[in-house]
Amino acid sequence: MAERGTAVFGGGCFWCTEAVFGQLRGVVSVMPGYAGGKEENPSYEQVATGRTGHAEVEGEISRIT
Repeated sequence: MAERGTAVFGGGCFWCTEAVFGQLRGVVSVMPGYAGGKEENPSYEQVATGRTGHAEVEGEISRIT
């Protein structure tokens, strides 16, 4: 089995990028979330206020060739 790694991409609305990455050959899994910021485990509503300092990202993209 090929070695797997993790890539994190910042792309604005993660719902849109999740759909695109999920269709790419070689991608094993996609997990959207937030990076940075000062709140631990923020909700979408908290991040949407723009006051938490988080950015929406795609993480855990397990394999892309």
